[in-house]
Amino acid sequence: MTKPVTETDEATRVEDTGEARTFDEDLVDQGERFFRELADNAPVMIWRSRPNNLCDWFNKPWLDFVGRTMEQELGNGWAEGVHPDDFDDA
Repeated sequence: MTKPVTETDEATRVEDTGEARTFDEDLVDQGERFFRELADNAPVMIWRSRPNNLCDWFNKPWLDFVGRTMEQELGNGWAEGVHPDDFDDA
């Protein structure tokens, strides 16, 4: 598990890539990693969509259930698994 970023850490640090990262960026990245780990271990299917209604993320239980990859499900790909009789309600 990654070390939590604290306020006592430097305000800016240099990553291996050489780009400067701020304390806030590290917190966002840490929060994203925490959410994905939590969601991938939840006993439910979780997805995320953007304001354009296209899905951009699915948790591991979802992918395991449908037997497809993340790339296959992205955008409107998830709709391929919906039965035609159910599509209008999905």
